[in-house]
Formats: sequence, structure tokens, C-alpha cells
Amino acid sequence: MTNVIKISVILIVSMLSFQSKAFAQSGDMDNEADYRDKMTIDVAYKKELLDLGFKDGKYLDIADDATSHHPYVLVGKVIHTAEVSALRPDGTALKGRVPTDVSQEDLYVASRLACVGAINVIKNAAGGDLSRIRKIANIRYLTLSEPEYIDYALVSNECSTLMVRVFGQTVGSHTRFAIGLVSSANNESFKLNLIAYLK
Repeated sequence: MTNVIKISVILIVSMLSFQSKAFAQSGDMDNEADYRDKMTIDVAYKKELLDLGFKDGKYLDIADDATSHHPYVLVGKVIHTAEVSALRPDGTALKGRVPTDVSQEDLYVASRLACVGAINVIKNAAGGDLSRIRKIANIRYLTLSEPEYIDYALVSNECSTLMVRVFGQTVGSHTRFAIGLVSSANNESFKLNLIAYLK
């Protein structure tokens, strides 16, 4: 009887030890990923803002005074943003249809402008701490364009690579799709919205 008890105890201890190691290994998967710390992300984001001409590397202060719609909605740990405009440091947006009114080069800048705007939105959703972003899941690119225009991927690349520069590969890489618009509110040339996850 004593041997049966000893064997049972050994089996229970072995099982608990195995479970502990399994949990530790599953936790290590996140630890091994290249999640950047707050300071690294903030410095990278500030550099992008400075490169785009934002004074002191700070994004525009945009008031959220709407009652029926907001810049983002947080559902559990999922952030859904509204459409984010490509606002310049002076608060104006690029307007017109590509390629008739707007050049491809202007659109590249607009993509980056909308991208830093979207990062500002998810920063607010994360309580001001971009290191709380676990994953940029999907970005939807919206371009006001002529029917023959097809270079959406080139424009999308500007924001997609910016996301990776700021957050790193693990957090910043994402799925995406880009579409052309027949018309756009205020005749804005470029907008985007995204879905991201909090840690």
C-alpha cells in the first residue's frame, strides 16, 4: 500500500512539473518575440513625425466632440479605428483624384501622413502607451482615384513599412487591402482605417 502511495505521489509531481514547463514555454513564445519597449517605439514614432514636418515630433491635437461616432472603438482588446485622414502638420488634407489632380509622389506622403495619424489614434486607445499594442492586424487603404489607376500597392507600402519601422516586425506586420473610391468625403485623396489588438 505504501508503494502505491509513493508511486501516486511521484506521478502527480511529474504531471505538475510537466504542466509548469508547458505553461512556461507558452509564455516564452511572447517573450522571444521582438516586442519593443515604450521608449524605443516612442523614439521611432517621433522620428516619423519629424520627418513629415510635425513640430517637436508631436501629432496634431484633434478634439473628439462627436456623440454618435468616435476616432476608435475598443471592444475587449480589439481596437477598431474610424477612417483616418492624411492630415498635414497644418491640419489640411490632400484633395483630388489620382492621377488627374494628385501625383503618385504626393500620394506616398499622404499614406505616411494617414499612417502616423492612425498610430496616434491607437495610442489614445492604448492609454498613451504604444508598447501596449500587441498586433497591427489589418489596414484598409482608401484612395480617391480614376478608374484606370492601379498602383494601390505602392501607396500602401509607404504606411505598411512605416508600421514595421515603428513597432518592429512582430507587432507592425499586418494584412491589408486597398481599394479605389469613386468619391470621398471632402474630396480627400487618401484615408485608411485599421484593426489592432492590445496586450
